[in-house]
Amino acid sequence: MRIVVAIFLESGGWRLAHQYLALLVLPFIPATWVLLTPRMPDVPLKPEDDKNQRAVVSAVEIVKSRSFWLLVLMFVPLYFSLAGFQYNLVPFLSDEDISTSMAALVVSAMAMTAMLSKLIFGWLMDRFAHRLVYGFAVLGMSTGFLLAITASSLFIFLVVAFMGFFAGSLLPLRGAVVLSQFGAAFYGRAVGLITPFTMGAASLGPLVVGFARDHGGSYDLVFIAMALLILPGILVSVLLGSDKTD
Repeated sequence: MRIVVAIFLESGGWRLAHQYLALLVLPFIPATWVLLTPRMPDVPLKPEDDKNQRAVVSAVEIVKSRSFWLLVLMFVPLYFSLAGFQYNLVPFLSDEDISTSMAALVVSAMAMTAMLSKLIFGWLMDRFAHRLVYGFAVLGMSTGFLLAITASSLFIFLVVAFMGFFAGSLLPLRGAVVLSQFGAAFYGRAVGLITPFTMGAASLGPLVVGFARDHGGSYDLVFIAMALLILPGILVSVLLGSDKTD
């Protein structure tokens, strides 16, 4: 899709690109209407499912819980940093003298590896302690930020694909960890309460990263800062406690 958007932009500008994209989206509206099924009732929480789960009966209790705020500390820096990287990726590639068409290929490589990694990290989350998988993902992302500022233009394709692999872990990680802490019955409520924090961070990240680049002259320092920003989440994941795979 990113390659298609790049072709639209180069052939007709951003207005025509938006019109084409609108036409592409329209067929999905009736399809979504037909395919959506009624919401299934919540599955009752069974105490034996997880020694860490407890009966949370209100949003207030979720927000007051220790687990909730540890989850916020784990995932807010990731959303901030990854959104800051992704939405500044094309300007970053431009700084590296990479053409628009090649940049589209690089961004597409990141999307493809992210798609693949969702399957792999979902498999890992089913078989290993969540904090171990989380730590592996965070170390990979941090390494990716550092590689991005040191790689030559010849290897930037591989570096961005590497970064995409670990960035793709974010959704399965969040889903599995929230489920392990709050259970199936309260999963939706917990995710809904965490989302304003993560989406706020994802909205702020691109602005801060772009501002830092404009005033610093390059992305080097801000990428280093993001590589360091996400590392404390590994310690926080240890404080969160064990999960059913331990």
